[in-house]
Amino acid sequence: QMRCNLIIVFRDFLQWHNGLSARLQPLIRINQCRAVIIQDPLEMDLPRGGYYSVSDCKNIYKLNTYNTDFKQRYQQQYQERQFRLHQALRQLNIPAIPLWTTDTLVTQLKTLFV
Repeated sequence: QMRCNLIIVFRDFLQWHNGLSARLQPLIRINQCRAVIIQDPLEMDLPRGGYYSVSDCKNIYKLNTYNTDFKQRYQQQYQERQFRLHQALRQLNIPAIPLWTTDTLVTQLKTLFV
């Protein structure tokens, strides 16, 4: 069966769930697929000690990054999420491509399509 279309999923993939795998499986049977993972360095490593407000558009949360135990747990959870995401994408045979919020979008997209 020939694959003639390319589907690119742009997403932060902060939450991977089996429902997403199930929705992608029919698509990848007949199409090429790429996962562009939108990443922010602040998600990987919280900023140095301080109090920060973050929002999910519904609620505002206060982060205390003076608390080194909290920072370590946060970083460990981030690494575990990334591991599960990349494992799931490998199982689906979908290449993962990082896209950083700190770099110029046009430059990064050129590397994808040129």
